[in-house]
Amino acid sequence: MISIRFLIPRAGPLLAGMAGLAGGLASFAALAADLPSGKAAAVEYVRTCPERGRGFFYIPGSDTCLQIGGRVRAEYRYEEPFKRTDNTIRFRGRGYLSFDSYTNTELGAVRATSRIYVTKDTGSSASTTLDWAYIQFAGVTAGRLEYSFFDFSPIGDWGYLDATVVGRGAYHQSINALAYTFKPIPEMLATISIEDSTERQVGLYTYTPAGNPYDPVQLGYGGQSLPDIVGRLEYNPTWGQMVLAGAVHQNRFGGPYAAGFNGSTGGVVDTEYGYAVNAGFKVNLPMLAQGDAFMASAVWAYGASNYTGWTTAGAAGSLNPLRTDVIVRPDTMDGSLAHSYSLSAGLRHFWAPEWVQSIFAAYGGLNQQGTAFDVRAITVGTNVAWAPSRFGLIGAEIYYSRLIDPPPSAYPFVAGAYDLSGQSADNWGGRVRFQRSF
Repeated sequence: MISIRFLIPRAGPLLAGMAGLAGGLASFAALAADLPSGKAAAVEYVRTCPERGRGFFYIPGSDTCLQIGGRVRAEYRYEEPFKRTDNTIRFRGRGYLSFDSYTNTELGAVRATSRIYVTKDTGSSASTTLDWAYIQFAGVTAGRLEYSFFDFSPIGDWGYLDATVVGRGAYHQSINALAYTFKPIPEMLATISIEDSTERQVGLYTYTPAGNPYDPVQLGYGGQSLPDIVGRLEYNPTWGQMVLAGAVHQNRFGGPYAAGFNGSTGGVVDTEYGYAVNAGFKVNLPMLAQGDAFMASAVWAYGASNYTGWTTAGAAGSLNPLRTDVIVRPDTMDGSLAHSYSLSAGLRHFWAPEWVQSIFAAYGGLNQQGTAFDVRAITVGTNVAWAPSRFGLIGAEIYYSRLIDPPPSAYPFVAGAYDLSGQSADNWGGRVRFQRSF
């Protein structure tokens, strides 16, 4: 007889083994939890800031909206030469890089923006320029401004009066400043600004009354003890824009002036204060075409010639007459302030959405207090640009400038001015520009 026997282990040892196994697995799980995870970290996607405009995005991990931009410009110029060493044909390559940011704070949005560019021109080394770098919040603007609050620049980047004429009507100059702007009524802005007067200096000159009255001598400026004080009212109705601005400018002599030099009695010239006024307007002309506009401005200055466009950078294209803020009479040490003015106007017209043309003219004068250095100038010109939105810009400009009835003393061979006696006071110029912004 065969018997089959099943052996069943006792429950105690089996359960104990299973409990030990479970404890080991729990310990391994706890250890594994402390090890680096193989799973990818959560991705923080870049978010846009459409309320700030095109191209703005939040910097990951912050609440600051940032826009990064740039521009590449190629330019080819013709300028009528006055001597064989002048470059008639000039080349320019320029690259821009800009940053614009906004951050919301308890004082409202704080803006910080900057732009630099590097330029290589014919006959010069590459140079880097800080175009602007400033902070804005609660009506305060501090830093290097894109333009002075005195200036009137309503047309845009490629428009008439683009650095080719006498007259600051629609030409702008970046400058260091501290300003406060408020809104007295919904359509008006009022600004008070203190600005660096050293960037507005044109020249302090003396001359010899007995002898050659056409022999000016440049004097040195003293240190800045009072910045330029600028006030601005800007009215922006739906039909255009009106601007009224004024500035006070300090002319401080460096001295002392040596006795006997150039007929001088010796001593220090008193500080002279000049001023300037700018009145301008723009009228939109949508009945002609969308974007069309006409603008005009009149600027008058007394001892502040830079504000009317008679700057050390030249005047009337490549014509370069003597320019001053103050003429000092050496035998009496009296300083006489130069009078200057400029009138400018222009029309912008869109022949098609991608084709725009500007026609411009300017007239200016500089009265240097009866020293035979008085001069007047006129400039007329036109430019046309093809600017499809996704391509960039291709444009061409031509202008004509003339010094009107200038005496020989308008061309003294001093302070870098050319000796143009007996030569034509006419000047033709033009340029072609290729530009792409991103």
